[in-house]
Amino acid sequence: MSHWYCTGHLVLLCLCLGLNKADAQDSLAVLPQRYLNVINDKIQEVDNSMEKSSQRLLTKMQRQEEKLFRKIARKDSALATRLLNDSREKYVRLKSALASSTKKKLPYIPYLDSLKTSLQFVEQGYAGGLSKLINEAELKQSLKIIGEFESRLIKTEQIKTFIKERKKLLKEKLGDLPMVKELQHINKQIYYYHAQLTAYKEILKDQHRIEQEAMRLLRQLPVYQQFVRDNSRLASLFRLPSINGGSGGIDPATLSEDLRGLQTRDMIQEQLGRMIASGGPNGAEILEQRIQSVQSRMQGLKNKINEVGGGVSESDTPDFKPNQEKTKSFFKRLDFGINVQSNRSNSYFPTTSDIGFSLGYKLSETSALGIGTSYRIGWGRDIRHIQITHERVGLRTFMDVKVTGSFYFTGGYEQNFRSAFNNIGALEDKSKWEQSGLIGINKKYKLSKKSNGSMQLLYDLFWKEHAVGKALVFRVGYIFN
Repeated sequence: MSHWYCTGHLVLLCLCLGLNKADAQDSLAVLPQRYLNVINDKIQEVDNSMEKSSQRLLTKMQRQEEKLFRKIARKDSALATRLLNDSREKYVRLKSALASSTKKKLPYIPYLDSLKTSLQFVEQGYAGGLSKLINEAELKQSLKIIGEFESRLIKTEQIKTFIKERKKLLKEKLGDLPMVKELQHINKQIYYYHAQLTAYKEILKDQHRIEQEAMRLLRQLPVYQQFVRDNSRLASLFRLPSINGGSGGIDPATLSEDLRGLQTRDMIQEQLGRMIASGGPNGAEILEQRIQSVQSRMQGLKNKINEVGGGVSESDTPDFKPNQEKTKSFFKRLDFGINVQSNRSNSYFPTTSDIGFSLGYKLSETSALGIGTSYRIGWGRDIRHIQITHERVGLRTFMDVKVTGSFYFTGGYEQNFRSAFNNIGALEDKSKWEQSGLIGINKKYKLSKKSNGSMQLLYDLFWKEHAVGKALVFRVGYIFN
C-alpha cells in the first residue's frame, strides 16, 4: 500500500512539473535525482558563501586591529605590544577551535530541519516506492552535504561569539583614545557580516518549485507526519518528558539538561485553572490584570537591559546608516536594462529606433553606475518604403542618484558612430564618432516583482557639435532585477 501510494504521489509531482502521462513513469527515476541536485546546489552555494564571508571578515578584522595597534604604538608602545600579542594569540586559538571537531550547539533553521528529516525518511525506507527510486549513495551524499553545512553553522556561531568579544574588548581598552574612526570601521565590518549571514539563510527559504511540490506531497503522507513528530529536531526540542505511572508526576531522570525544570503545557493549564477558581467569580479578570502587570514589569526590565548595552546585539543597532546592497552578492547587485528611443518622420512610421542595453551596478539603495551599448536601426523613409539598415552603434556609461521618491538624477557619457555601416570594419573610422554628455531626470516605476519601468528626459551638453543636433533626448526603458 505504501509503495503504490508514494509512487502515485510521485507521478502526480511529475504532472505538476509539466510532464505528460507518458513521460511521468519514465521520469520517476530522474525526478528524485533532480530534487537532490537542487538541494545540493543550494546548500553548497550558501555554505561556500558563508565560508568566504567568514574568512574575509576575520582577515580584515585582524589586519585592521594590527593597523590600530601600530597607531597606538606612537603614544604607548607597551600597551600596543601587549594588545598586539594578545590579538594574535586569540586569532590563533580561534583557528584551532574552528579546525577541531568540538561539538557546539547547532542553531535551529526550519528549512534545514525539514529537509534533513525528509531525506532521513527516505533513507530509512519509510517512503516505499520513492525510497527504491533514489540511489542510496547519492542520498547519503546529500545527507553528508547537509552535515557539513551544519558544521559550518556551528563554526559561524563560534565566529560570531569571537567577534562580539573582540568588539567589547577593543571598546573597553580603546574607548578613551581618539580611535573613533577606526573602531567604527570595525563595527561596520561586523554589522555587514551579520547581515550577510541573514541574507544567506534567506536563500534557503526561497524554495525551488520541485522542492515545494515534493514537500507538499510528503506532508500528505500520515507515515511521514508521524516520522516528523518522532524524528525532527523541532520535535526533540519540545518533546514531552515521560510520566511516572500515569500519575502526572514527572520523572527527573528522563529529562535532558535543556528541559530540566521546565513545566509541561498540562501542568501550566492545571495551575491556571486553580488560580482562576481561587479568585471566585472574578477570577479570570483578576488573572488577566496580573498578566498585564507582569508584562509591564518585564518590558521595564527589558528597557533597562537595553540601556546598559544588553539585550539586542550591538550589531543589530549600528551607529551608522547601513548600505543594504553590501549584504548582497555581486550578481544580486546587477540590473539589466533596455531602453528605446524613436525618431519619427512626417508619416506614421518611425524613421529610426535606438535600442539601448545597459548593465548597472548598485552602489547603494540610492545610487548606481553602469555601462551599456546602443544600436540604431533604420526602417526606411516611410511606411510605404520600408528598408532595414544599420544606422548607428554606440557605447555608454551612466550614473543614477536618487533625488526624492521615484525620481533620480542621471548623467552619462556616450560615444556614437554617426553614419550607416555595412560591416564592423567601418567602425574603425574615428572621424565618424561623436560624443554626447547627457544629464537629466529619470523617473522609475514598478512594473512587477522583478522589473521596473523608467522614463528619462535628458539634455545633451554637446548637441551643437552633432551633424544633426537635438538638445533634448527622451527615452523609455525597462530594468530587470
